[in-house]
Parts: sequence; C-alpha cells; structure tokens
Amino acid sequence: MTTTTDTSQDGPALPGLAADVAPTVTDPDHPHPGQWRLVAVQISNWGTFHGTHDLAISSKGFFLTGGPGTGKSTLLDAISALLTPPRTLQFNAAASDAGPQRSKYRRTVASYVRGAWAMHYDQATGEFSQEVLREKTTLSVLTLRYSDGQGGTVQLSRLLLLHAGHSADSDVKSLYVIARTPLDVTDLRQFVSSQIEGKALEAAHPGTQTFRQFREYRAAFCQLLGIPDEKALGLLHKIQSAKELGDVNALLRDYMLDAPRTFDLADQALANFQNLSEVYEALVTAREQRELLRGLRGSHEDWAAMRERGGALVDRRADIDVFAAQHLVRLLGDESERIQLERDRMAAQQRRLGQDVSEARADLAQLKEQRRRAGGGEIDDWKQQIAGLEVERERRRERGTEFAAQLATVDLRTPAGEDMFLALQREVASLREQLEAEEKGADTDRWEAEARVRELGAELARTREELASLTTRASNLHSEDVALRDHIAAEVGIAPTELPFAAELLQVRTGEEEWTAAAEQALRGLARSILVPDRIYRQVAQVIDRTKLRRRISYNRVNTDLRRPAKNVDDRSLAAKLDVKDGEFHVWLSHEIAARMDYTCAESLEEFTRLNRAVLRSGQIKHSATRHEKNADRQINDRSQWVLGFDNRAKRAVFEAERTRAEQALFEAQARRKDVETERERRRERLYALQMISAVEWDDIDAASVARRVANLRDMVRAAEDGSAALAELARQIEEVETSIAESDEELLEVVRSAGRLGEQAERAEERLAEARERIAESTLDPEVEEELAARFAAIAPTLVLSTIDQVTKDASATLDAELMDLTRRTSRAEEDMRTAMREFSRRWPAQAGDTAPTLEGVEDYLAILARIEEEKLPEVEDRFFEFFTGNTLGDVQALATAIAREPAEIRKRLQRINSLLAQVEFHSGRFLQLSMRPVHLTALDDFKRALEEAVADTALNDISRDRELAEERFLSLRHLMDMIGAARTRDDQVSRVILDVRRHVHFHAEEVDAEGTVVHAHESGGPLSGGQNERLATFCLAAALRYQLAGTGQEVPRYAPIIIDEAFSKGAGKFITAAMESFRHFGFQVVLANPGKNPQALAPFIGGVGVVSIRQDRYSSVSPVEFVRTEE
Repeated sequence: MTTTTDTSQDGPALPGLAADVAPTVTDPDHPHPGQWRLVAVQISNWGTFHGTHDLAISSKGFFLTGGPGTGKSTLLDAISALLTPPRTLQFNAAASDAGPQRSKYRRTVASYVRGAWAMHYDQATGEFSQEVLREKTTLSVLTLRYSDGQGGTVQLSRLLLLHAGHSADSDVKSLYVIARTPLDVTDLRQFVSSQIEGKALEAAHPGTQTFRQFREYRAAFCQLLGIPDEKALGLLHKIQSAKELGDVNALLRDYMLDAPRTFDLADQALANFQNLSEVYEALVTAREQRELLRGLRGSHEDWAAMRERGGALVDRRADIDVFAAQHLVRLLGDESERIQLERDRMAAQQRRLGQDVSEARADLAQLKEQRRRAGGGEIDDWKQQIAGLEVERERRRERGTEFAAQLATVDLRTPAGEDMFLALQREVASLREQLEAEEKGADTDRWEAEARVRELGAELARTREELASLTTRASNLHSEDVALRDHIAAEVGIAPTELPFAAELLQVRTGEEEWTAAAEQALRGLARSILVPDRIYRQVAQVIDRTKLRRRISYNRVNTDLRRPAKNVDDRSLAAKLDVKDGEFHVWLSHEIAARMDYTCAESLEEFTRLNRAVLRSGQIKHSATRHEKNADRQINDRSQWVLGFDNRAKRAVFEAERTRAEQALFEAQARRKDVETERERRRERLYALQMISAVEWDDIDAASVARRVANLRDMVRAAEDGSAALAELARQIEEVETSIAESDEELLEVVRSAGRLGEQAERAEERLAEARERIAESTLDPEVEEELAARFAAIAPTLVLSTIDQVTKDASATLDAELMDLTRRTSRAEEDMRTAMREFSRRWPAQAGDTAPTLEGVEDYLAILARIEEEKLPEVEDRFFEFFTGNTLGDVQALATAIAREPAEIRKRLQRINSLLAQVEFHSGRFLQLSMRPVHLTALDDFKRALEEAVADTALNDISRDRELAEERFLSLRHLMDMIGAARTRDDQVSRVILDVRRHVHFHAEEVDAEGTVVHAHESGGPLSGGQNERLATFCLAAALRYQLAGTGQEVPRYAPIIIDEAFSKGAGKFITAAMESFRHFGFQVVLANPGKNPQALAPFIGGVGVVSIRQDRYSSVSPVEFVRTEE
C-alpha cells in the first residue's frame, strides 16, 4: 500500500514510513545474503508525486508499469538524483522525444521540486511558461533504502529546499544524508527551516552522515555499498536508458575500459613541450637579438671606418691645393721665361715698325707738298668736303634704318618723299592720342588681374595647407580648430584623442547621405564643441582661461560614467540618421543627439509646415511652431565646410578636387595677368616708337640728297685730276704711301696690343707664382700623400701643363668631393642603420633595452648588451634548450609511443575477462557471446602513428645528445607531432578524439560461439540486426561490463546489485527478454525496470514485485503495489 502526504512547507505534518516497508533482520528471499539490494523507495514532493509516497521493492527484482506520462520516469529519476554525479545526471534519459538537453524547459532538479506538470502559452507575450504544483517554499525528500539480507541497512536520502520566488537549480539548497537506520520524511523534516541543518541531524541521529557536496557523499556511499568508482556509477546511470544502447563499441570504450594513460602522457608531453617551446622562443629571441645587434655592430664598425676615411679625405681636400701649387710654381717659372722672351721680341718689332712709319710719313709730306705746288690745293678741299659729306650720308642712312624699324613696330610704311613724310607724321600724332587713351584705361585691368592672382594664390595656399593638415589626422574640423585643441591637450598633458570634438564621434549613417547637409546645419554648434571628460575638466578650464585663443572655442563637460540608455528615437528623426562612435563618450553623446536632434526629416515643405519640429534637406530647421532658422552665411552643400565623420577620407577628396580647381583657376589668372602685361608692354613699345617717329625731321633721314652732293664733288675731283698727268701721278703715289702707312699703323697697333697682353700675362703669372709659393711655404706634404695625389692627378691627366692644371685640379677636387659626398651618404646611412637597429631593439625588447636611448651616444651600451647575449645569455639558453629537449621531450615522446603500442594488449586482456564472464551464460541455446577486436584504420590516426614512429625511430638512429644542431632540427619536426597531439586534446571532433584515445584505435564486434568455441554468427553494432536483437546484444555486453566493473573477476557476485532500467526491452520479443534477464540474474543483479507493460510474462520469473504508476487530473501521480504471484521457474 502507498501513503500520500503533502510535505511542502505550508502543508500538514508528515506521517511515518509504512510499517510493511521496514526490512526484517533476515530476508529469506534475498538471493545473495551480504549483497546490497534496494528494498524501499520514499519520495516526497518530487515532480507530479505531490506529498509523500512509499514503495517497497522486492530484493529479487521489481517491475514498475503504468501508462505513458503517468510518472514512471519521474520515480526512476529520483533514484538517479541520489546516485548519479550532477555533471552527468540526465533526467528522463530513456525518453526518445526528450528533445535537446539544452532545451529551456528540460527536466531539472528545480522543476521536479516545483512539480512542473504542463506548459502554458501566453497569447499576449507569445511565451511559454511552466505550470507547477508547488509555488511556495517547498521541501522535497528522496530516500533509497538498501538491505544486505543479513540485518544490515544503508539509507541514502537527499533533502532539497527551494524558497518561494525561485526556480533555478542554483537556488536549490541540497543536503545528502547517509544513515544506518531507517529515517522517515518526518524524521528528516524537523531539521529544515529556512536552512537545512545537517549538523543538528547528525547530532540527533548518531552514526548519520550529512554532505553538502556530491563528491564526499559519493565516496562514502560507494565505500558502504561496494561500488568501486565513478565509472561504475556512470554505467549504472547509463543502463537506466538501456533502450538507447545499441553500440557495443561505445559501451565497452566508455564503461568497460579505463581512460588510457595516453591522455596524461600527452598532457605531460604538451606541458613539457610548451616549456621547451618557451625556451626555444627564448632561444630564437636571443638569436634575433644577437643578429639585430650584430648588424648594429657591423654598421658601427663601418661607420667608424668611414668616419676615419672621411677625415683623411677632408685632409686630402686641403692637400690637393698644396700639391697643385707645387706643380704650378714649376710651370709658372717656365711660363715667365717664355713670356719675357716674347716681350723682348715684341719690343724689337715695335721699334722697327715705328721707324718705318716715321719714314713713310716724311715721304707722304714731301708728296703732298709737291702736289700743292703743282696746283692741287683746291682738289684737297673738295676731298675734305667729300669725306665730311660721306660721314653725314652714313649718319642719315643709319637714322633712316632706325626710322624704318620704328615704323614697322606700329605697322607703318617708310615714306618715299617729303610730302609722304609730312602725311605720316599727322597719322602718327593720331595714333599716339589713341594709344595714350588706351593706356589710361589699361591700368585698371592690370590691377584687377594682379589682385585676382593674389586672391587665388592665397586661396590655393589655404587649400594646400588644409589638405596637408587633413593627411596627418582623421578629423574633419578646420586645421586651426584642431591645432587649438591639440595645444590645449598638450598643456594639460594628455593625448588629443582624450579631448575629441563631437563631430569626430558623429557621422551620418550609410544610406542616409542625402541628409548630411541638414545634419551639418543642425549640429553646427554641438559638432564644433570639444568634449571634456569630468576627470580633467578643471585642468582644461584653467588652460583655456589663461590662453589667448584668438579663436572662438566651445566645450562641454561630460560625465563619462553615465550608463543609462538614451531615450528611443523616431526612425524618421534626424537623430536616427546619425551613428555615434563607440567609446567613453558614446552614452553621453547618444543622450545629447536623442535630445537635440529629434527633428523629423520632412520630405516636403508642406509636411515641414505641419510638423512641430522638423528639418528639410535644404537645411531649414523648425525648432518649434514659431521659431525657424536657416543659416545663409555659407553654402549648405559646400562639402569643404562639413565636419561630421569618423574619418576625413571624403573631405580629403573634396579638398583634393578643390586644390585641382584652384590650381587651374590660378593658372588661368596668371595667364590673364601675363596677357595684360604683354599687351601693356606692346602698347608702351608702340607709344615709344611713335614718340621717336614724331621727333624725326625729314633732313634727319634724307641720305639721297647728300649722296647726290658727294657724287657731284667726285666728278669735280676726277675732272681736275684728269686734266693734269703730273697731278694724277702724284695722287697715285700719295694713295700708295697712305695705304702703306695705314698698314704699318695697323701692324704697329697689333704689336702694341700683343705686348700689352704679354705684360698682363706676366703680371698674372707673377701674382699666381707668388700665391703658389706662399701656399707651399705654409705646408708641406708627406711622401705618401704626394704619391696618392699624384695618382689622383695622373688618373685625370697623365701630364700636367699650365693650360690644364687648374681644370685638372678642379677635376681632382670634384672627384674627391664626390668620393667624400658618397662617403658622407654612406656614413649617414650607417648612422641611420644604427639608430634603426637600436630603435627596433628597444621596440621589440624594451625590458632589455632599459633606459638606453637609441642614439649614437648609446651605441656602446647596446654593444654591451650584445656582448652579454653572446657570452652569457645565448649559451645559457642553448644549454637549457638542449637539456630540456634531450631530457623531458624525448622521454615524453618515447613514453607516449610505448603506451600507444602496448595499450591494445591491455585492452585485449580486459576483453578476455569480459569474455570469461559472457561464457558463463548462454546467449542462445547452446551458444555464448564473445567479444573480439580489430584495429581501426583512419587516415588521421595512421598519420599520427607514422609521425610518432618516425620521431621515435629518428631519435633511436641519431645520437641527439651529442648534436645540438640536430636537436633543434628534431624540435622543429616534432612541432608537427605536438600540434597533432594538441589538437587531439583540445578539439571535440571525432577524428581528433581518436588520435590519443587508444580505446578508439580498435573496433569491437560480437561473435556467437558454440561450446567448442566455433564461431556461429558475428554481430556488428548497428548491423542488420533487428531492434530486439540489437537491444539484447547490447544488454548482454552491458551486463558483463557492469559485472566486471562492480566485482571484477575475483568475486562471485558484486556487492551492489540494483540495476535501474527505464523503458526496458521495448523492442525485444519474449525469448530475448528472458535471455537478457537471465544474464542479469546470472551475474547477480537486482533488476528494477519500468515499461508500459510489454511482455510481463517474460519478466515474471525474474521479479518479486510489481508497482503500477497512475496519474489523476494530469498532475498528481501515485504508485501502488499490486499482488504478485510468482510462477514456478
């Protein structure tokens, strides 16, 4: 009979355990006295079992039946809640429709305590919730009582307290109880108030133990009941869902075979390899440091050598002049002698020519006197007039040529006569008046062109300056605003990013760009304000107060600790079209945008006029029903003035386009200015020409009349001379003498000039010689220096002469300067290489660099670091690496390889023990079940084994303990193996698990053998067996595995007998059930099973009691024993 009582905290008192449940001192029906068997179950407020329910269990076996959904699994889950570790506990595991275990509404300890019995759907919220029997503070009690058939009793209880208003597992207070005497719910409930008083319970019932943690509780009851370990508990829980057992491999791997040593060995190998890897990384780091600093040392050595060579070249640069002066003294001495000889020759020639000219002039005077006496005086007068007129004629011809050129300038033709000349002058006067009038008006054009060039030049300079500033920052603000902000930040001692402009944290969302202009207009004030965190507000205010800003500034004090969310914004508001950058200002700025920018983005003017607060794309803003605004001081679509945006790429593009436009405009303005200037110069040139033309008289250019007068006089001279033969002869002689005198005068003049040039040469030679001697006197050259310089000069000119020595000296100096310049460049490059190496070392290894500055003065400190690395650090790390590698790592690999190689043999031994148990009970009539194993072949597993074998074989073939380079090479090859091991320990995929789990290196199958051991049938898990056959196969193996886990092979029966099976044998026929139950009985187990009532006849010989579970109103379960008459076996 079952008693039912409400034991919730607000219910009535609990009665005691039914008397017919209490075990007797001895149990004549106990199959194996001394073995612990379940004899009673008591549950209170567990699931749909509301109140207290007692169920006596036959020590022979028990069958629990009832319709679907009545509570059979709930009752068995109570047993699991007492015996199964919480982390592996799975309620209602046998239910095929249980759904994912991560389901929000899966069965839990808390849902059982609450008595969840149905789901409720809320139409308003669309959410499901659980309907529960117990909403107030509830105490649930679970009790299992065991008897050994010899008067011994062990009771396991669990008290679960859940206060009102709580429904999570973490809210449940739990206490485990182990008692050696029966304790009823009423005995336990008196130790529960707002807490469960375990110590008081122990004090009231001596010998009773209480536990808060399952681990200690498990150790205690397993020791009492003879359960060897947690694996056996897991197997007991697994068998509860036996209908899901169909894979012999999973059963044997997970519950028969212990976790292999390979996991621990792999973890140890990984840990040691990690240590080795860290040492190797230190080794690599030390070598990288060494190589970097060796480069520094090489650069420093080159730098020092080049500095020394550069000093020598500087000295050679000064020595070149001395060397050249030495040779110049010699060459100038020779040159002075040559000049003096030439001057002496010229003096003699000058004397001779002077004497010849004097004699010729005397002859000319005598001839002219003779002609005068012969009547030739008038002819001489005419000739003098001819000479004068010829000069005048040439003057007028030259003036006429100039006049013609001036006329061509103003596109006028040369007049042919005086009348035409006078008409020309009148035309010239008219042109002058016209051009002078144009000149007065041209000044305005010139000034405007010049002003336009200056204006566009300034505009282009501003654009280039702003673009240059934009390329160095991300902000869209004007460069002067950014510079002011940066100055304030520097004065405060913070980074400029800690004082952002609001515009730098705002941008129009993608897809809403058409509202950018309106957003710029609406946010103009806030966007250009600086956001100042509260923590530095005072310092910023002080800096701004004492600084002459020369520019308007606005800033906002910001509470960056603000955490409340901003108010919701309408999707059509301007605020909804803005993104706020993440960071410490995000919350505050989101609030400001939500509050300030709640303008509806109106699509039309009509809509704009209807709304209270709105904005148009044109930038017109409606602040209220009466106040409107549109800023007209700039073009709203002028993108160069926009400031919003997380970066300034778009603005840079605008300014780049603006720069191109400004450059083109400036080019055109400069061309216009040039045109104006050209026109002005051309006009002035024409005016000047007209002025010069106006100043000319006809007689200034009339060469023709003079030419006619010369012709007349020549005719007169010719007629007079032709009339006298004596005068003609004298004229011929005079002409010859005059010609001779002219030639001698010319020759004499050239001699005088040459003598003057020689005198100048002599003076220059003397000056240069004095300078060269002075230079030689100041310094002397060592023989090796002279030899080097001679080689330099010879490379340019094999022989030094006076005419080329200066150029050769310049070339030698230029060659040396080029060499010196190249050396300077290489020295500078070496300096930069040194700085780069030092900066890189400091950047990568700041701790080692310390406070040493990466400057030339710090080179010696870095070279000292290099010396320590080469002499101390690197040898130490290499020794440590070699020690770790040849010690731990190789040993770990060898141990892992050995374990993997030996483990199959250990598995085969375990399998033989299982088979010895299976051989004790028939699987079919005359046939027995035996388990066999064969290797698994997977590509990943084969690759791993191959890599492991190669590592071990290579280690055996090569004496790594003596070869350090080989050790490093083997380390790098072992990385692949360790990566495979690491993946196997971290990844959760099937292939990774197989690699180290040697239990999965083999595949199990079952064989039916006859009494002689001949294989009759072979069975593969998941093969072509029926559901019942597969269930029977798994059950046999499970029984043997459980028997092995609980009792090994040295005991006749296990100390712990109860096996709980939910939904048992749902697929098997009667004969299968009989055989399976026979295997459990043979191995000494007490089977407590539950199913809806299938094949009760097959179960009858193996049970001693039956309980029927029923439910009323879909929420209240109960269990009732029925009279059971056992048939004869």
